Amino acid sequence: MKKFNPDKELGRIQNRNDMFSSNKQAKRLFAPLLVIACCGISMIAIAFSANLSTGSIKTHTVKIDIINGMQDTIINTIKEGPYKEVIQTDATFGGLNCTKGELYYEEETNTIYSENLNTDTYCILTFLDDGTKKVATNELYRVADNFGTSYYFKGDSENNYVLYKGILFRIVRINGDGTYRLITDQSIGEYSFGANDYQVSNIPEILNSWLTFETIERDYDIANYELLSNETLINLMGYQTLSVGLLSINEAKLINDGAGNSYLGNNVYLANGFGENRVWAIEDGEITTVEGETFLNIHPVINVQIKNINGQGTQTNPYVIED
Repeated sequence: MKKFNPDKELGRIQNRNDMFSSNKQAKRLFAPLLVIACCGISMIAIAFSANLSTGSIKTHTVKIDIINGMQDTIINTIKEGPYKEVIQTDATFGGLNCTKGELYYEEETNTIYSENLNTDTYCILTFLDDGTKKVATNELYRVADNFGTSYYFKGDSENNYVLYKGILFRIVRINGDGTYRLITDQSIGEYSFGANDYQVSNIPEILNSWLTFETIERDYDIANYELLSNETLINLMGYQTLSVGLLSINEAKLINDGAGNSYLGNNVYLANGFGENRVWAIEDGEITTVEGETFLNIHPVINVQIKNINGQGTQTNPYVIED
């Protein structure tokens, strides 16, 4: 039998009490440390939440290239939401064409804006150049086109004569991008249109044989129409980019003064087909359709950039476009 040793047992009990006391002290120290740690974790969580909230505010890049303006390019990083920018200019507004996103322009305040900009945006803002200032745009009619706002001359106009490359033209309109659309004052001859689809008709070969100088490629409305459309020149689907073409039925409709007067000439083919074998044309001052094998006048239409222009725009003193 193991003998009981009082001194040894007393020492064992004292050691146990010392350990218990140390544990109690450790627990007392651990409690405030736990509180501090919890506070730290809370602060980190709050900071992370704040960063997450800030990161959730989306930003978008807005780039605006400006043609014929006091500024060349505007690039901004914008928070998602309303956007407004005042443009420094004293020029006449030509047009606004956005290839990505959408912006609007208010001419009275020269402000470009969006009520809710929610994507990266790229636009071209055009003002009419110095050459255009000699053409009184405030006296012209206005309509939307693929590039912005067109200024066009009605059919009874007598101040839109222009001499270019030795050929007398009439200014049809100033396009939304600031270029000019011209139609020859005289016909280049009578031809049949052929198939009522412009691209496979006789017209491209006739016009390309006539054109012997460089022009600017622009949009020509060559779609087939059963009915006349509303008064707009916007057509983002039924057009082709060409160096030379014919006037569209929509342009002819806008230009017609309603009294049969027109600087477009008479018995003239337009660019658009109708039905199975008919083509739109101007006959006896009216817009109508004819069979594609009919021989009618052809008036080529071109687009040019005008930097310098002189003259008065009349038949006896036409504008002269200088290269």
